[in-house]
Amino acid sequence: MVTTRTQLLSGRGAAIRHLDLVTVGAASGLVIMGLLSVFTATVDPDKGGLLQAPSVLFNRQLVFLVIGGLALLGMILFDYRLLKVYAVGLYLANLMLLIVVLTPIGDTVKGSQRWISVGLLNLQPSEIAKPVLVIALAAYLSERAGPLDMGDILRCGAITAPYALLVFAQPDFGTFLVLGFVVLVMLVIGGADWRHLVVLLALTTIGAGLIFQLGIVRDYQRTRLVAFLDPEGDPFREGYNYRLTRQAVGNGGLTGRGILERDAVNLTNLKFVREQQTDFVFTVVAEQMGFVGGVTLIVLYGVVFLRGLGGAGMARDRFGSLIATGVVGYLAFQTFVNIGMTVGLVPITGIPLPFVSYGGSSLLSSAISVGIVLSVRMRRFARPLG
Repeated sequence: MVTTRTQLLSGRGAAIRHLDLVTVGAASGLVIMGLLSVFTATVDPDKGGLLQAPSVLFNRQLVFLVIGGLALLGMILFDYRLLKVYAVGLYLANLMLLIVVLTPIGDTVKGSQRWISVGLLNLQPSEIAKPVLVIALAAYLSERAGPLDMGDILRCGAITAPYALLVFAQPDFGTFLVLGFVVLVMLVIGGADWRHLVVLLALTTIGAGLIFQLGIVRDYQRTRLVAFLDPEGDPFREGYNYRLTRQAVGNGGLTGRGILERDAVNLTNLKFVREQQTDFVFTVVAEQMGFVGGVTLIVLYGVVFLRGLGGAGMARDRFGSLIATGVVGYLAFQTFVNIGMTVGLVPITGIPLPFVSYGGSSLLSSAISVGIVLSVRMRRFARPLG
């Protein structure tokens, strides 16, 4: 272990020279757009102009940004290869947090018990579960040589199941879907036989149907799906947001209605769109920054994802390739679903937009994830440990 630490310390300066500044710049651009969106989504435009009346939520997001920045820096300096050593400990620690959040210690907000109060901040363990699950699955799959058999697939399912069930119980259906996507991506890049995956997907589809038939899902989750299929059938409840979000996106036109412009039809400033600072933050970008702002946001995500996949291809070991690809996969899935539900392509599931949505745990999880990818890319020339 002494040798390992010496190697890490001596190699850190060399690794930092390979820091991917393009990814750092793109992620920073997303954060800036996120701060603007949170500010405009939560400020009262009647109290003054830009920066004259920041909301409590915006001030909190600034604190979250500092914490997320430190986490990103920490992951850049940390050798990702040690995550494999600590994978079991990280998995069990986050598992305990997921259990604790369902006890009286956990905080319930709007019918969901997802948070643990830590001083003035609230920690959402299900957000941290995303990169931790990627680490756990990558640690297992990196030791498997050759194509995965059904036993390997079942073991990956067993690793994922406790997280997925505890998250579903909160309930947090959006994160539940993300965790399911994580295990699917990890199995695909890990070398699973496509026939086994077809069987797995078939069983998953049957299971999802049984969940709805047995009434395990909450009424509001069922109503959201129905409203997605027929928004006009419930125009004043769940169908309301489907109509308003698409109207707000179209309202922005080419260049947007402007930051904090007082306008009778500016839906995001007037807070007609529900949860516009979190789940529907893309409506703020699209309405106030227009088509140009929306495309800019998507391009920045594309840069982060493509550079991340490039880093996975450069990884010096199988663990690094798996962990980087898994992280990029789940971040891309979240981005697609969040923007998709805003424009009516997918049902509302309550998934935050990475780096942009309000929320400390979401920003922390995104920062850790991108930090891991940067660490993998930086250490492609590093000496072996041990």
